[in-house]
Amino acid sequence: MNTAIEQMLKQYHIENLYDQKNAMKEIMQEIVLCGLSRAGFFQKEASFRRTDNMFNIAKYGAVADGRTLNTQAIQAAIDACAAAGGGRVTVPAGVFKTGTIWLRSFVELHLENGAVLLASDRLEDYNDSDAYPQNFDVPSEDWLGKHLIIAHELEHVAITGFGILDGNCYAFVEDVLEHPGWFRWRSGVTRVTTPSGMRPGQLVAFVECSHVDVQDITIRRSGCWSVFLHGCQFVNVRGIKVHNPINMLNSDGIDIDTCRHVTVSDCMIETGDDGITLRCDRKLLKNQEIQTEYIAITNCVIHTNVCGFRIGVGSGHIRHVRISNIVISRCRELLQFCTAYNTRGHACIEDLYVSGVSATDTDRMISMFANNGTYVRDVCVENVRTTACAMSYIEVNDGQIDNIRLRNVEIHAFDRYEQLDPDIMEQRGHYVFHAKGATNLILEDVRIFGDFAVRKEKTLIEDCPDAQLRNCRMD
Repeated sequence: MNTAIEQMLKQYHIENLYDQKNAMKEIMQEIVLCGLSRAGFFQKEASFRRTDNMFNIAKYGAVADGRTLNTQAIQAAIDACAAAGGGRVTVPAGVFKTGTIWLRSFVELHLENGAVLLASDRLEDYNDSDAYPQNFDVPSEDWLGKHLIIAHELEHVAITGFGILDGNCYAFVEDVLEHPGWFRWRSGVTRVTTPSGMRPGQLVAFVECSHVDVQDITIRRSGCWSVFLHGCQFVNVRGIKVHNPINMLNSDGIDIDTCRHVTVSDCMIETGDDGITLRCDRKLLKNQEIQTEYIAITNCVIHTNVCGFRIGVGSGHIRHVRISNIVISRCRELLQFCTAYNTRGHACIEDLYVSGVSATDTDRMISMFANNGTYVRDVCVENVRTTACAMSYIEVNDGQIDNIRLRNVEIHAFDRYEQLDPDIMEQRGHYVFHAKGATNLILEDVRIFGDFAVRKEKTLIEDCPDAQLRNCRMD
């Protein structure tokens, strides 16, 4: 048991095993609610981040000319640091081109101000797709399991500093205005230009690691998901900036997949796909017991073409999540609860609280559906102000949606000036808000005003026998 928790239990004279277990549950809840994971309850002091044990990649032969491939030199510095018991590997100012590099336990990769790690423009400079058993390709989306940085089954590992990770996406794609006026990528999308028709996958991949820190870095031009956390525990992501092309498909900001005890704070994300996702796709993980739980996300600014937050995808549980103090300047959907992705998967979602959100240039506030026998329950969304040019919906198809509360929510319906062809009109829907089949649905202090084309009525609530509307206004 963690020493800090042991001391707390003794302080309050909690000695028998049964009471200790109950107290532990309460402590866990407090950590999620108050964001106290950084206070040391779970994470050991980061003793490996030692400034007296530093390894400069330039001393291992790395050349900052933006052309020389520095993969071996950077890896040599990381391996030397690990062999010495851990410490800091520094990337000095300059542009260092590299293929895949592998982090090690007790090693901090520190990018100094002015430092750029530039991803190689050749697929052969990256890891093989079968480099580790949890890796995967997604051919249907034109990307492979090739990464710039891999942390595989490590402990106490970090990427920090005010430098830049450059995914060099335009070495593999080009902008194409194939779908101007699309409901999602309304200004067009990217198309892969490589002979193989493929591009690298997630830029940074942490896989089944514990005690992970990602702080202050800037990520730009990522050709796929920017930061991928898969099966990790005790994670802190703070103060990072993501700047990906707004038309870049699959260029998510932060993907939290089947992880426990995670805090994300003070991040700025500008990207062409989802801003932050909470997934539960554990089928490739060695640890099949882990779920997506005890997550706190706060003080972030997001600009995206798709979802501000996508919650779901995969088969498992997502629970005990707190999201607060969020500003969104553009998105298709502010909140998407995705229990089945393209009809596949079985994501069950519960105990999720969202508060304090300002969203502009937003198409839809919320989409929530229960498919494949799943459930969404015990969700509260409050203190939200958003725009909408498409229908928000809470719908049961095959499953259960229960105990959903929208409180102090303001939706300003508007009509974006674009060509309204039949497909876009159908995607937009005919109501500002539609609920079907949910139980214990409460709308309290909800105001919907404004209008958009093809709307029939502001709300439609059907087959929700105990739905309550309290002090709601439809102007």
